Amino acid sequence: MIVLIVGMLSHDSGKTGLALSLVREARSRGLDVGVSKPISGFNGWSQHRYVQLSVERGVLLGEDMFLLREVAGVKEPLEAVGPLVSLLMPPDPERSGWRMSTYRSMTTSLRDQVVAVRLSRCSGEGVESTVHIYVPENIERLPQGLEEVAWSLVRSLRPEPRPLDSRRLEELLGSEGVVHADTCLDLLASRHEFLVVESYNDAALPTPGCLRSDVVVAVAPGKAAIYSGERYRRAVEAAAGIRKPWQLTTEDVLSLIRPARTMPLKPEPEPRSTLWAEGLLDSVLAVAVKEAPVF
Repeated sequence: MIVLIVGMLSHDSGKTGLALSLVREARSRGLDVGVSKPISGFNGWSQHRYVQLSVERGVLLGEDMFLLREVAGVKEPLEAVGPLVSLLMPPDPERSGWRMSTYRSMTTSLRDQVVAVRLSRCSGEGVESTVHIYVPENIERLPQGLEEVAWSLVRSLRPEPRPLDSRRLEELLGSEGVVHADTCLDLLASRHEFLVVESYNDAALPTPGCLRSDVVVAVAPGKAAIYSGERYRRAVEAAAGIRKPWQLTTEDVLSLIRPARTMPLKPEPEPRSTLWAEGLLDSVLAVAVKEAPVF
């Protein structure tokens, strides 16, 4: 079974907390649980601990994939759990001439903030290849303290990263990136009986392979909505039009269908160490059983 968790908001919906809760509950029931964060990004300023961990391990990693793998206790390497990860750092406001409208525009632009990327590809045996990339023009726009951190990270990554301009990077993070990410999703799905996949931001679908999810859980602060994978897939296909399915947001999709079940959520405790959505697994399984085809 594949369970996809998506967010109703572009930030702070609670996807990771819900995913961790579901993983803990499934493991406590004796299920063989796998986890996946196919596409992710993290902020080198507010999540600096994971920049330090990336330097120590020589591989770019983000907070969500790290926590999911740690809680699930899986053997697969971080490269398989999170095959496509981007490190974002905000540029120096002084470089915009202290024009706050320009600065804010740059801090909401992926193209202007990505300083490093890791792209891993899997086969049926495991992680087949890993490539690290860095964007010199974006590193040079950082405040001095962050620029030093970014260059230190680049020097530590293995294999040695290669430079890329921001325009080519956009292409790489598009179709090529999601295809690579799907190879690792296939690997994880083949190894575990219960796979929890976390999307990013408010993306309706992180990769094409997630269309085969059995259940989709959409989360907002205080509420989870549970959908059958088949109905969600049909809604994605209806909403796609001329866009790629992985370019859709949950706003595009959720207005077309109604959840099979909903459940309230309690505020997430800190640190993320206890169950806070107890009973979610039963609801997920109930929707999966109800919507399963009858032969």
